[in-house]
Amino acid sequence: MKAALEVIRSLDRLNDNPFFPTEEQLEQMLEQYGYLTFMVFVCPKMRSKYLELDNKELYMPVDAAPDSLVFPRIPKMQTLLTELWKVGIPSKLIFMIGDNGYDTYKGPPSGIILNQEILDERRERYTQDLKAKLSKYFPQLLEVESLGLMEIGVFDGEVEIPQDMLEREIAFQRFTFEKYYVGNVPSDEILKEIATLKIRAYAEQGFLIEAAEAILISTEGTNLDSWVQRTLMFQVAGARFCSIYPYIRQRTLDN
Repeated sequence: MKAALEVIRSLDRLNDNPFFPTEEQLEQMLEQYGYLTFMVFVCPKMRSKYLELDNKELYMPVDAAPDSLVFPRIPKMQTLLTELWKVGIPSKLIFMIGDNGYDTYKGPPSGIILNQEILDERRERYTQDLKAKLSKYFPQLLEVESLGLMEIGVFDGEVEIPQDMLEREIAFQRFTFEKYYVGNVPSDEILKEIATLKIRAYAEQGFLIEAAEAILISTEGTNLDSWVQRTLMFQVAGARFCSIYPYIRQRTLDN
């Protein structure tokens, strides 16, 4: 088990990672399932221009574009699984497609409701396309799922959202609307509602990670604080799981 920990640690780039798995946790996972499970969230390359048109559902692509963010990240995940198998630890990858953001928390505060039947049909096509492409890289123990098709929404229980988390997410949502949604930035009130719903959506997804007893392979962050912030958003309602950070860039570590 120590060899497995060293493999995982060799790819984790967050110093003093508070979410790093322990030897005992790995042993429990192996004892229960016979393999380790890693989960990574991937975002389709959405086509936001369609949100300005009548057929808004076309914003959801039906195939994984070659320049999607998931593909440059494959080599490190291949290294992780290959090295774990070398030390006798079978491992599974779950790719969780984050395809429900607009209809879960971005659209509703502005009164925009999409046709779920059309959207789900496109999600299914995207999921199958991504799975076919990823199967070439990960021939064993691979699962590709869609948050939208799984009907994962927002956490509806009591949760205390820290003010700094909310403020950071409001700022992030303002940035995304300015950059990706043709400059149509909602009012401050709507931005706050979007940010609140997104944090609650992450909280719900956190329980999904916990239920899978998976180690999260984190892919979101700019500065070091924001990498940890995303994990805390997943855990804000009480979900608990391990997380590693293979994709923090060197310039981020140097700053």
